[in-house]
Amino acid sequence: MNSFKVTSDAPIDALRRTLMLGVAGTPLVQLAGCGGGSSGSGSTAPPLVSSPTPGADLPIIPLVDGAVDATGTRNFSLVVQAGTTVFRSGVPTATLGYNGQLLGPALRLRSGEKVALHVQNNLGEDTTVHWHGLLVPAEEDGGPHQVIATGTQWTASFTVANPASTCWFHPHTHGSTGRQVVMGLAGLLIVDDARIARSTLPETWGVDDLALVLQDKRFNAAGQIDYTLSASDRTNGYTGDTLLVNGASAPVWQAPRQWVRFRLLNGCNARTLVLRLGIHCRCSRSPTRRDCWLFPLRARRLRWGPGSARKCWSTSVECRLGRSCPCTSVLRPEAWEWATRRARRRSGP
Repeated sequence: MNSFKVTSDAPIDALRRTLMLGVAGTPLVQLAGCGGGSSGSGSTAPPLVSSPTPGADLPIIPLVDGAVDATGTRNFSLVVQAGTTVFRSGVPTATLGYNGQLLGPALRLRSGEKVALHVQNNLGEDTTVHWHGLLVPAEEDGGPHQVIATGTQWTASFTVANPASTCWFHPHTHGSTGRQVVMGLAGLLIVDDARIARSTLPETWGVDDLALVLQDKRFNAAGQIDYTLSASDRTNGYTGDTLLVNGASAPVWQAPRQWVRFRLLNGCNARTLVLRLGIHCRCSRSPTRRDCWLFPLRARRLRWGPGSARKCWSTSVECRLGRSCPCTSVLRPEAWEWATRRARRRSGP
């Protein structure tokens, strides 16, 4: 089996590439629950406006391993806080974040291991933290019924039951979920599984294992995030006209000449994203959140809905707005049905 590991002296592509990736979008529903909903056929979502020039280097989502205590429990600490972020030169914008000014870290969990996630709320308003995609008991889920009052702490403790996967965490506060997510509250959950040999997959964080959190936002004339809900927003969900990748506009990233694993989070409230990679790449996608795929399914774009985390693998990455290349995806219902039927035939009755 091929190894995708990269070393610090591996060749790096000299071309600097934008990570706006050629994104189109159509709205679905507001991120008020985690189950999604019907699409708004009469929606008037604003188009995404691309930056005419590449931005700064791509911010790398920090990866946190946690600390194991004497009982064998892996502990993580999250502080929910307000901050400021500069999206436009010289203009500080009010934002929210976990352990920082905007967004949150990626927490590395291990399948079968007991974890304790300690959440301190310093927002000045109520919030919750929901572990989106994790298999957890209801009392640890962080839904609207588990309010963390401002100035207080809540701890979720459970044994990680997921196989290798990429999930995420976000607020699920009644009446405030959409606003708090748009303001920046979103982080990643990376689940490792000892049953999968990590050496067979790209695993160097920020080099060939790259997390991309995509969110659309609107800004007012003062440069602040605009969460004023229009009639369309109330019907179909909030959509913005500016796409941010890891909190940056049109960032660039130096891609190694090898397989690269992308962990993609559509952190938009209501917009379905369509990503097209560059014309010289090949791409394969996992059929679930898991870290292994059964067989390739070819498509020219990657389409996934709000609140969803996906993974794909690509070589010779050319990520410039508006270009496209063959990608592997099983997001289309007909492709997924074909894939599951083929999997059943391979595994027997």
